Amino acid sequence: MDIFESERSEAFNNYALANFMRARGTFPPSVRTHDQLRECVDFYLRVCSSRVNTRLLSIAAATYATFGTCPLTGRTALPATNAKQTLAILSSCGMYDFSGEWACTVGLPAKSGVSGNIFLVVPGMFGICVWSPRLDVMGNSVRGVRMAQLLKEHMSCSLLDIIARSRY
Repeated sequence: MDIFESERSEAFNNYALANFMRARGTFPPSVRTHDQLRECVDFYLRVCSSRVNTRLLSIAAATYATFGTCPLTGRTALPATNAKQTLAILSSCGMYDFSGEWACTVGLPAKSGVSGNIFLVVPGMFGICVWSPRLDVMGNSVRGVRMAQLLKEHMSCSLLDIIARSRY
């Protein structure tokens, strides 16, 4: 079974949430049927199942850190508004059920993956990706979470640290 099929076989919450969101009118009006809704969730699961590596994810994180401009090419990959909206979402829910604790102990936009990666952005500074496959009960990399906490402690680079430095 490939990664997508494995993810799909356990995606009960994803399909349930999509149905709830559809009932609340949060999907585009063009999504009318269960088959169309299933296609949307399957697309999400395919994206989550994509094969990537830490280099590619760190380049993507660095692109978000520069609000949409790839630091390697200087090209605009996405509008700054979209980058900022994505960073806001990553700040609030990118670490699954650990997102609240993450906000308090790290305070940076991030996204973890079931492979053990954590994509981490320090807006205006840099983006990185760490990978260590041992996951905790929340589904996040044990060593990746600890590395991010140490990064924050040693660099004082949480969003609130950055704001505080710019004001005082």
